[in-house]
Amino acid sequence: MKTILYACLLIFFCWISGFGQDFAKVNAPNGPIISRTRVTVRVLDKHTLQPVNATIIVVGQKPGKQIVPAFEDKVYKFKIPPKDTSNITIYADGYETLNESISAGKMNSTEVFYLSRTPGNNLESPKAILSEDITSVLYFNQGQAIMLAKSTMELERIADFLTSHEVLDIELAGHTDSTGDPAENFELSSDRAEMIKEYLTKRQIASSRIKSRAFGSKVPVAPNDSEENRKRNRRVEVRVKVR
Repeated sequence: MKTILYACLLIFFCWISGFGQDFAKVNAPNGPIISRTRVTVRVLDKHTLQPVNATIIVVGQKPGKQIVPAFEDKVYKFKIPPKDTSNITIYADGYETLNESISAGKMNSTEVFYLSRTPGNNLESPKAILSEDITSVLYFNQGQAIMLAKSTMELERIADFLTSHEVLDIELAGHTDSTGDPAENFELSSDRAEMIKEYLTKRQIASSRIKSRAFGSKVPVAPNDSEENRKRNRRVEVRVKVR
């Protein structure tokens, strides 16, 4: 009796296994399902650092594979294969069209693209510009107060903007992932914020305009359950406000 029961169970599990394989083939007729990287894009005016209402088209490596990102919560979101290199094109009225090659594996969780105004698109005063606070995120190497290369470029843009708009103040918030000792993480988050403050003061931005806070790993923007998410938490948030 036991022999018959074991034989029935074996047949059942073999059938389930075959069903699972057929199901995978139906859902992935061209091979295994490819995991995708979620990308968040912000489009800002190069002169005011304010959001721009834009049209974005992303074209992947395969011909005809065109993506129009969804606009959600004032940012654009889309997914691409993690090893894909795509071309992103950004259009907006009154701005020069931007074309750039992007590699999913080298992108931050949030990427910022700056548009230059076309001739005749006049600038507004800083107080008119800032209908809302400007927020940028600068990312860091693991366990260090050293920024990633792309964030260094972002900080340079922020410094240029602050130099030409003296009515604006800056708030810095330092953060880490949850790896390591909480007390050491708090100190590291403080070091990261202070590093940004030191850079700005060297660019002749008065220290009285800069406020700095440290949060350690207490305010993550993503769960610390993967390396990709931990990268998002190693950051300094920069908020620019009218005094």
